[in-house]
Amino acid sequence: MEFFIVILILTGALFYVITFLFNKFRWQVINYKGKSVPYSLGTIFILLILMDYIILQNIVSHIVALFYLVTIWLLGFIDDRYGKPYPKGIRGHLKLFVQKYEISTGFLKAVGTVLVSLFYIMFPRELGAPLWISFLLLIFLPHTMNLLDTKPLRVWKVALIIITVPLLFLQWNLWVFGGYILILIMWAFYESRMLAMLGDNGATLIGALGAVTAVQTNMGHLITFLLLFSLCITWIAEKVSIQKWVENTPGLRQIDKLGRIE
Repeated sequence: MEFFIVILILTGALFYVITFLFNKFRWQVINYKGKSVPYSLGTIFILLILMDYIILQNIVSHIVALFYLVTIWLLGFIDDRYGKPYPKGIRGHLKLFVQKYEISTGFLKAVGTVLVSLFYIMFPRELGAPLWISFLLLIFLPHTMNLLDTKPLRVWKVALIIITVPLLFLQWNLWVFGGYILILIMWAFYESRMLAMLGDNGATLIGALGAVTAVQTNMGHLITFLLLFSLCITWIAEKVSIQKWVENTPGLRQIDKLGRIE
């Protein structure tokens, strides 16, 4: 019980202090309602992951996986901090590089994600799916979560499935699992009230965590399903747009609006 109380205090303090600092330094972006919101959630999450690795190693137990997650977060943070609104999409960043030889933060993030994913799979481990499938998942799931992060709680709802379900197959301390639920509650509160948002650093980190968690479970069907899901979302974003797709799908539109201030 004492351990859970410590997790409770640390989690609450991290959410408050990091968000306060982001507001102080004006590390904010304009959200869909025109409000300046700090993109602090990703930094909170990477600090929690680091604490878990140092103390418990419940979520991440391998230093290479930790390096992958920290790198993905850092690439996203650079994009949040120095990125520009345009170009959009993978094709847009590639076109800018090919035609004008300009390296955008989005292009840097894409190349960095490929390289760190390659680094991750170079280390021998037991995988539940073919190596190339795990490799592509490590690349595309962070990108997919980033694409979905245009409205509050959208990534939260997807993460509730793609991270929570695989985690059930890993060994958990009861109090640690309670701490995980607490983090989900705090995340939902801060994001739904527009007190903080994921930003690129948070959204890509959630995708990276989902990919690592899936790979760690050695469940080939889950890894393959998540890759197909990621490729499908990427295709929709490039061909139509996530927002149009959600708005034109009645059931999905209702789920998307749940818990969100309109």
